[in-house]
Amino acid sequence: MSGKRTKLSGAEYRKRAEEKKKKEKETISQTLNIQTFFKKKPDSDELIENPLKLDSDELVENLMKTDDETLKSDINVSCEITNVSICPSQDPALWDINSDMVDYFIRNPVESNPKIINFDNTIRKCGEFNRKLPYDIFKRKLLNGEIKDREWLLYSTSKNALFCFYCLLFSNKKTQFSSTDSGFTDWKKYFEKVEQHEKNLTHNESIRIWFSRRKITTGIDVELKIELEKKELYWRKLIAKFDPLMSNHLDEYGNKGRGNVSCLPHTICDELITLTNKSVLHKIVNEITSAKYFSLIVDSTPDITKFDQLTIAVRYVNLGRTAVERFLCFIPSVGHKSKEMEVAILTKLSELNIDIQNCRGQSYDNVRNMSGIFNGLQARIKEKSKNAIFSPCSAHSLNLVGCHAADITKEDGHPDIVFNIDHKTSVRHEAESLYKKIETLEFSFMIALWTPILERFDATSKNLQRINIDLSCVVKLYESLEMYVQDLRNRFDNILAEAKQMIGYEVFSYEEKRNKRKKCFHDDLNVQDTIFHGQEKFKNETFLPICDTIIVCLNERKMAYIEINTMFGFFLNIEGIDNDILREKSKQLVVIYSEDLEPDLENEIIQFKTILLKLFVSIPCSNASGERSFSVLKRVKNYQRTSLSNEKMSSLALMSIENNLLQCMDWNSFIKEFASQKARKKF
Repeated sequence: MSGKRTKLSGAEYRKRAEEKKKKEKETISQTLNIQTFFKKKPDSDELIENPLKLDSDELVENLMKTDDETLKSDINVSCEITNVSICPSQDPALWDINSDMVDYFIRNPVESNPKIINFDNTIRKCGEFNRKLPYDIFKRKLLNGEIKDREWLLYSTSKNALFCFYCLLFSNKKTQFSSTDSGFTDWKKYFEKVEQHEKNLTHNESIRIWFSRRKITTGIDVELKIELEKKELYWRKLIAKFDPLMSNHLDEYGNKGRGNVSCLPHTICDELITLTNKSVLHKIVNEITSAKYFSLIVDSTPDITKFDQLTIAVRYVNLGRTAVERFLCFIPSVGHKSKEMEVAILTKLSELNIDIQNCRGQSYDNVRNMSGIFNGLQARIKEKSKNAIFSPCSAHSLNLVGCHAADITKEDGHPDIVFNIDHKTSVRHEAESLYKKIETLEFSFMIALWTPILERFDATSKNLQRINIDLSCVVKLYESLEMYVQDLRNRFDNILAEAKQMIGYEVFSYEEKRNKRKKCFHDDLNVQDTIFHGQEKFKNETFLPICDTIIVCLNERKMAYIEINTMFGFFLNIEGIDNDILREKSKQLVVIYSEDLEPDLENEIIQFKTILLKLFVSIPCSNASGERSFSVLKRVKNYQRTSLSNEKMSSLALMSIENNLLQCMDWNSFIKEFASQKARKKF
């Protein structure tokens, strides 16, 4: 009986109860009253609970009394009045009902005037007899003997039919009196049908909405405005990142441990993502519009589901006079043909209201369908904007230079396979053969040669992928790399000494073999071929071809950037250029950019320097921004999210890539727009 106590003491129970009660009071004090999220029904609803027993005119009178009482409220609402530029026709059959027209009629109600109707023209064939519309259809005799006008009943001369004014504006259910296609035309049963319509639930609800909207002359319901403001306040608190209400709400009602948060279902998250994507895109488009000139960066890659994703990015100079590259979107399953990509790009730019005529540059990789001068994408874009200069991706071109130089290098082996008995005998024999090639002075020499070259390539490539460089920097980086390889070309002996020290061999493997004598035929000329031996053979057949290939390819790739740099580069050093050369260069630019530069540029080169710099800097040096977006694509759409929709994937990628814009967003306007979308309007 001396075991541990399993039941709490009374004092402990009371202490925990007081703490729980205190916590509940704090939660209630921070949480909005649930009644504030529901719109209270007006008193007039009680009048139409049984509309079949209540006459329409009595309903109108009661609603008018209710409205008069409501108008005495001290609520002040400021709203914008929508004006209709053209007064609607007096014929109800010709009305195109929309929100502006409803607001107009609320401020200017239509009055039914049967005196202007020519009843002789209302004759219709009803069975075997011709009938015309009677005058007394627009009058109603009440039980007390009073006669009142049916103000809601309108006549259409074009359709020769009757319409209900209230139902035309507010009824969701189409009837004979609310359909502009036909209207009510049964003159034989006119009295019975009109009386039935007056007692119809749909008609009475339309009347209630009409007088509820008439409570203020601006056309916006006061209660709807108050409800919208409360919704906005609620969502503002709920969405706040570090708001205590949000934290307390999630702790208490967030379905802890179940995987789903009660206040943030997937539909709300999707709407937030869509609205955020829209806001960021809107900001980017505004910056492009302000900058005017921009360049295209396009690339494609397959995602985890093997669907090809086309990425579109733009480069422009912002208001801070800094070159920026912005991601726009992913477009799925476009295809690899230049025509298909052109249509997709132009369609997206048109959706974003970006004028392709202001495109002044484009940068893609060196694939033929992108860079082809006749049918490539760059040629098709130039047809739409003649000054969209194509600049091949400098980083991709540098990789191709290294690939061409590496093509003449012999293949390497995998020595770990040689000593692995789990592999098949044939595989081990092949690996052993390759391993013997690795254990040579030639292989050691290639390591000593390629290590500094690849390190320099890597440093140059990282600089080429930066955003804040221009084509003049690209030319300088290429020239610097070319000079480095030329200097390396003259250091064969140093590299050979380093290789011998690394491997421990003094001779090349081919020197240990007997040289084959070339077979001579009787018709061969008696000319002796130059045969190299030892180090000279390796130098002339391997080392020099690698260095020369790199130098030649760098020169070829560099020419594309030198041509563009020559056009603009002169004004980077205006003070050191002769006046005649300056005028000649200026005239060439005016001819090329006749739509952007004034003819007297040569005399006002200093004043136009800002425009020239903007044109020059907006030309992209690489499509590294497109490649970076692929890294985000792999993180967003991974093997766990293969069913992610393309729209949501593109939105999430934009939020991740353009995170700096997201952090500078106006969250007040964002929350206001989101709350206005989420507010449930009753009509």
